[in-house]
Amino acid sequence: MTKIISIITARSGSKRLPAKNIKKINGKELIYYTINASLKSKSIKETYVDTDSLSIKKIAERHGAQVPFLRDKKFSHSKADSIETIKFFLKKLYNTKKSDADYIVLLQPTSPLRTARHIDKAVNMFLRRNDYTSLVSVIRCPTMFFERNQLKKKGKKFNFDTKIKKTKSNDKFHANGAIYIFKKKHLISKKPYGNNILPFFMQIADSVDIDYAEDFNLAKKLMS
Repeated sequence: MTKIISIITARSGSKRLPAKNIKKINGKELIYYTINASLKSKSIKETYVDTDSLSIKKIAERHGAQVPFLRDKKFSHSKADSIETIKFFLKKLYNTKKSDADYIVLLQPTSPLRTARHIDKAVNMFLRRNDYTSLVSVIRCPTMFFERNQLKKKGKKFNFDTKIKKTKSNDKFHANGAIYIFKKKHLISKKPYGNNILPFFMQIADSVDIDYAEDFNLAKKLMS
């Protein structure tokens, strides 16, 4: 039987918005909304939180997530690579567990408007398409952005399937940070995304990614 688990990454340090993962919206910590979405998902069998914080660990466990250990210090700084972080988490997790996962869903607590419905739809889409090696949630966007008073084109971050690009020739899109799905065999390799990434389109209203106070305030308004 196919086993799918989620890993919610929640580092304690945040320079732009201090303690953002436990700031409250509607009386609930920000991380609660991602834990709740994962637990309500029909696809995900086990929900884990990877954190370096004892307080986040306690909050996550109170809301029903599993936190088997705290994150290693070498993955707890602002420049730590998220893929290497979850690879290390999996290695440590399955040293103490007999069963293993076939698919890993990476969820970030900074996307509180992503729901169980989004997760299940993305998982079902990915499972139906064996020719894809990973899935990344995206939003359609303009191709031009202002950066430091200069107009620049936004570059590609992921190598999405060329067939998708041909059928969506008038669209440009980029990752919104809400959902990443990996096949375990690719995740632990040198090319975790593989060669054929499936874009999962989400609405802009569901794609708030909280980095700054303005993002947090927008999420509060949308969720009120």
